[in-house]
Amino acid sequence: MEALLERAAGGPLEGVARLPEQASLREILEAAGRGFFRGISTIPAKQLLKVVLVEAHHRPEWGRRYLEQLSDPTQGAVAALIERALPERARRQLRADWLARQFTGALLSFVIHEELLRRGGENSPDREAYLQQLVAVFAAGVEAIDAGGEPRAESITARAEEGL
Repeated sequence: MEALLERAAGGPLEGVARLPEQASLREILEAAGRGFFRGISTIPAKQLLKVVLVEAHHRPEWGRRYLEQLSDPTQGAVAALIERALPERARRQLRADWLARQFTGALLSFVIHEELLRRGGENSPDREAYLQQLVAVFAAGVEAIDAGGEPRAESITARAEEGL
């Protein structure tokens, strides 16, 4: 398991390492998305993902190790870059770590649903279009919040803590 996770971490972590440090939010999201897709482009990489997701139900330590060794470090690196790229007002209202988690979650959902389940592990020809739309939606949302749009992150957090 250890060797599998180390090998799997190579693609996403390499993609994150290539991210431009002084780039715009859109550039960061595009680079992170392309790095993510590059890291999960092979059938063996997708098979590893499938094994970890299935086995995590029976072996919780596999899920924990996947999160600690692969998912969390990658999302943390993306979050740090997002934090620097967020406009001032948006930075006060949004959590960069949640944005990184939401973004990578959307990419992971695409891989699971469109490539693992729908296409039997083959890469979808719609990857780039999906990524471009995802980046556009995230960036537009951040720009709207920075311009004074709602909802504010504090209100989202408060509602979540109240269980609504």
